[in-house]
Amino acid sequence: MKNWRIRPRDREEAGDPFETANDRFQRRYRYLTAVSLLIATSVHFGVFALNPRMVVQAMESAGEETVALTLPPEVRIPPPPQSIARPATPRVSAGPVADELTISPTTFDANPAASLPPPPADVQRQEKGGPSYVEHDVAPRILNGADVAALLEQNYPRVLREAGVQATVILWLYVDSEGRPGECRVHSSSGYPMLDEAAEKVAARMRFAPAQLMDKPVGVWIAQPFKFALQTR
Repeated sequence: MKNWRIRPRDREEAGDPFETANDRFQRRYRYLTAVSLLIATSVHFGVFALNPRMVVQAMESAGEETVALTLPPEVRIPPPPQSIARPATPRVSAGPVADELTISPTTFDANPAASLPPPPADVQRQEKGGPSYVEHDVAPRILNGADVAALLEQNYPRVLREAGVQATVILWLYVDSEGRPGECRVHSSSGYPMLDEAAEKVAARMRFAPAQLMDKPVGVWIAQPFKFALQTR
């Protein structure tokens, strides 16, 4: 026996009062779909109407402005003078010294002045207070090298700097036992009096660790160079 499917319309025409849930859904789905679309459309319009209006705004960077700084020209500090090797400390014998090793005293009776050779004729006596060698075993050391570099830059004559003049001045500088600069003299001129004067101004502001002799500070003369040079970029 064939299972024929009877449509709801055919059932109504045949006068069959029985109607399944599937039949009712098929009859009513048209109305459910229409109502669902109407509700969904109303909800969307309500959402767009109630929410705040979206506005497009321009975005700008909040970073700080970059500023270019001009660095001062580099000043090269001359290297410090080479230190002299400290002599060995003499040893004192703990025991008695033999008479055979004792040096006999020198007297004029054994060495009369008439028999001594005359001094050389070309020897010139050094001016009192002038540059002279003072015995020391530790050389002076510059303490304010950074300040000296800044002072060289500040005292560089503007006229010579703009003209591109570069030169080196060497001064005789006396450093006392407390490391303070004293008298200074031009040992090797730069050829420009303005640069020589600028070097003397810088020398007066220098500070040193004093020279030492047997662990005691002493005042000495040093030859200190001052180089005025333009920075190459």
